[in-house]
Amino acid sequence: MVNGTDYDKGVQDGGVLQELKDLKLRMEAESKRLDALRAVDTEAVRVANDRAIAAASSLASQVATTAETLRSLVASTATSVAQQLSQISAQFNERLTTLEQKSYEQRGGSTGMKDLWGWAVSGVLCLVGLLTFLIPHLH
Repeated sequence: MVNGTDYDKGVQDGGVLQELKDLKLRMEAESKRLDALRAVDTEAVRVANDRAIAAASSLASQVATTAETLRSLVASTATSVAQQLSQISAQFNERLTTLEQKSYEQRGGSTGMKDLWGWAVSGVLCLVGLLTFLIPHLH
């Protein structure tokens, strides 16, 4: 086994010890640099995550507001259309009733006039028949 002092003495002679120290310092510096980069990346991810959460929250609020607005608009439109349909239906029924009444009046009037003419002609014929029968018997 190699004695520690002999080894150190041999290393010092060759300048290897200094190179090892320099290498160790460079490794520590590189480690610190990588840690700093990792810290920056971690912070960037945290900031991006916070911004994404804020954007999602804002979007969710806007979606809820828009949905409520649309629901209200659909409800008011449905009420308005129902009222208009009710008015149109009432007007249509009123016009239909008027047309039916006019149709019945015209049928009744034309049938009544036909019946009246029928009764008048029948009465005249009966009168003529009665006179035809009575005039020969009265002389």
